[in-house]
Amino acid sequence: MTPEANIHEDFETPFASIDLANLNHNAETMHAWVADHGAELWPHAKTVMSRELVELQLDAGSVGMTAATMAQVRTLRGWGVHHVMLANQLVQPSAAEWIARQQHGHPERAFWSFIDSVEGIAVL
Repeated sequence: MTPEANIHEDFETPFASIDLANLNHNAETMHAWVADHGAELWPHAKTVMSRELVELQLDAGSVGMTAATMAQVRTLRGWGVHHVMLANQLVQPSAAEWIARQQHGHPERAFWSFIDSVEGIAVL
């Protein structure tokens, strides 16, 4: 946005904007609190699905990112995110095979998924 632009006059609403100073402050504050309490932070990427905001979270100290779908997992991995948690059960054999190929030979990568049945274990 150029300095001459006026968000209220030059853009149609709704219009999302980000105050970078506040965003950085919030990320630093949250990550400091998590670190002080001996926990790890894995923010849910689906909220933003923005490469820049994912990188900001990782740079601030998040261990990894959480995804809701395998499409989001693939996107995150494509962005170079090595530690991803799927906040659902991985039930598609083709997706499990993709993850297995991604993990093979890369011990620095982590993938977490929920399993709630013996059948789910069989898929993996």
